[in-house]
Amino acid sequence: LRLRGQGAPGPGGGEAGDLYLRVRLLPHPDFKVRGADLETAARLMPWTAALGGEAEVRAPEGAVRIKIPAGTRAGRVFRLAGRGLAKDGGGRGDLLAVARLDLPERDDERTRAAWRALKEAAE
Repeated sequence: LRLRGQGAPGPGGGEAGDLYLRVRLLPHPDFKVRGADLETAARLMPWTAALGGEAEVRAPEGAVRIKIPAGTRAGRVFRLAGRGLAKDGGGRGDLLAVARLDLPERDDERTRAAWRALKEAAE
């Protein structure tokens, strides 16, 4: 950005020069910007993706709950209309929640046995 006359005074008390500002935007940890749309992750546990249910998704105004249909695969996009950034001329973009499968933190023999049983049932 150039701000005319906002810089340091010229030599010998001359007219102030211009001030140049460099603006750098850092990526947001939760959202990617796609024009007026925002993209975020919808983190799903495997059983929610397989059986359906609800998931919490981060939105600019706070978390929202979305319905997850049974059989949802990783990468599926859920469009939340009007929850993105402001558009030129009015209105707002959309929030795009991309399904990402997550695993529970619990990792013990009982949990691993359940995963093995699921694997065998699916093969």
